Amino acid sequence: MNLEENMIIMDACAAPGMKTSAIASRLNNLCTIHANDKDKKRFNDMKILLKRNGVRFKSSTEDFTKIDPLKYSNLDCLLLDPSCSGSGINRRLEYTHQNHGNHDDQSMEENLNIKKRCENLAKFQLAILQSAIAFQAKRIVYCTCSKYQIENEDVIEKLFEMNLDLKNQYEIIDPMPEWPLRGQGDYSFSLKCLRADYETTMTNGFFCCVLQRLQQQSNSDQSNDDDNKAENIDNNNHHDDDDDEMESKKPKKKLKKRKSMANDFIIT
Repeated sequence: MNLEENMIIMDACAAPGMKTSAIASRLNNLCTIHANDKDKKRFNDMKILLKRNGVRFKSSTEDFTKIDPLKYSNLDCLLLDPSCSGSGINRRLEYTHQNHGNHDDQSMEENLNIKKRCENLAKFQLAILQSAIAFQAKRIVYCTCSKYQIENEDVIEKLFEMNLDLKNQYEIIDPMPEWPLRGQGDYSFSLKCLRADYETTMTNGFFCCVLQRLQQQSNSDQSNDDDNKAENIDNNNHHDDDDDEMESKKPKKKLKKRKSMANDFIIT
């Protein structure tokens, strides 16, 4: 994420709050963090954890695909960690396209169900990424704890296929050249993606892809960004978190709601 003090950051799928806590700790709370999660129960649990850890944050519980990007202008980093199969977590999910296990009817049926779930998750993840483009954050970090290409590199490839002009807005960068494990698939960007697994890095499985915005701001725009950051940090250091929940604040001007692209997908 290339974290620096005074950054404006959104953790779009923040619950249960560990990522948000880690960011705040790294920056000594000298940043503005918008922590959002659609699931109200997980959202409430997240708030308890963040307050216990002394994290200063601005919270909202909204469907990310319906959020108005204009409410979150000048984001330095947009972190996307959407729902996934969790297959990277050791022994949580045993499925691969090549290995279907035992060839009895029950095993085949189970693997078909898992494959279908991964396909649905990939559609949902693509919808989240598609919505993220409109925020025009300087950096978009997409990550999962899945080891499957269908939820990772394939999703990134489809994102660029669906948005032909995206290559003129964002480039995929290598955030950690020294990292030993790289992406899968025969894509031009695969070697710029980061992976982790039990065998190579002795960790749970993980995937990360970083999109860096290409547009360069003018000096006046950069000055406005700096002013906004200073104002946001000052407000963030003096607010009561309970009063910061976006769902409790009604805008004076009614904004047109964005249609959720995630509603078309059923995740079981």
